[in-house]
Amino acid sequence: MAFNSHNAKAFAALFLPNAEFTNVVGQSAKGRKAIEEFHAPMFEGKPGYYSFKNSILKNEIPRISVIRPDIASVDVYWTMDKCLLPDGSELKNRRGLVTFLMIKENGKWGIDIMHNADLPPAD
Repeated sequence: MAFNSHNAKAFAALFLPNAEFTNVVGQSAKGRKAIEEFHAPMFEGKPGYYSFKNSILKNEIPRISVIRPDIASVDVYWTMDKCLLPDGSELKNRRGLVTFLMIKENGKWGIDIMHNADLPPAD
């Protein structure tokens, strides 16, 4: 999984060239290069950013809705451990939902739009 390798370039490669990414607090990046640059400081654990340097993301089984043979909507519930806030404190028991709009181009699926949402911690 590209996220758990903490490699911004590999993560961004999952997106189409002009894709849009929106995180859990509404910050966005448009285009593969911008998505890579957006995630790089977090994957590197740069001070002052959320740190995913040691994070472990676990995804549940995706729910896929095929809209057309070349377009699908994908919902994935996720959990994350070892996420650090910009102040260095740990955000524990993190969970959320990500929705992807996937498009198949030249026989290969890619992310066109990704929206991520935090959910309240599980009891």
